[in-house]
Amino acid sequence: PENVERFGKTLEETGLNVSVILVGYRGGLLSYDKQDRDLAVADIKELLKIAGQMKAIGVIVVPIFGKPELPDVSPFMNVIELEDELLIRYIKQLGPIAKSFNTKLILEPLNRGETHYLRTIEHAVQLIEAAGVEGLSTMGDLFHMNIEQRNICQTIKDNRDHIVHIHLADNTRLEPGTGMTDFRAIFNVLKDIGYSNYVSLECGFSMPDRKQALTQTVNYLQDLMSSFVIWRKPNVPEA
Repeated sequence: PENVERFGKTLEETGLNVSVILVGYRGGLLSYDKQDRDLAVADIKELLKIAGQMKAIGVIVVPIFGKPELPDVSPFMNVIELEDELLIRYIKQLGPIAKSFNTKLILEPLNRGETHYLRTIEHAVQLIEAAGVEGLSTMGDLFHMNIEQRNICQTIKDNRDHIVHIHLADNTRLEPGTGMTDFRAIFNVLKDIGYSNYVSLECGFSMPDRKQALTQTVNYLQDLMSSFVIWRKPNVPEA
């Protein structure tokens, strides 16, 4: 509580906003151990509360990293089906809590090298729609999307109503402009769909001088966006 209060004062003094909250939480929503699952739910609830206090868009949640922990109980259900059913029940519980704090629980798809589960935005949207409650969203990480999505721009268009955040990284997982990702096309799509939330860097840097790399990246993105995109202030939820 003390850190949250101090951080809140810093935001007021600097005029900065919080985009999303992405920190580790204990346990795991798809753990084989119910105590671990209960611990994850408790921690996520607390993070949602903090997100509301910070007026953040939401809390990013990765359901599981690596291999599955739940058993394959075929022919009743295979592992993915079982994980889907379990996760839907948890997000159905957490969505209304997020909404009560005027924020979102944001499911983040990863890639096949980091998880066996939830690797596409379409899968995240299926889970959200199956839960059927407010307070749930997903996001796009361009590095993961380069691996898992057939067409990044079309995916963003098709799922515009559910995407509330974007992580920027080139296909190299380094800063934008160092690889083959077509950022111009992606930003153009974001403009076309009326996207007005945050985009944030989640990447490594190609040079040892991080200040120089960050400056170069900001200049690259500003030049790219200024040529055709009119950016508005992100829609930050009211407290």
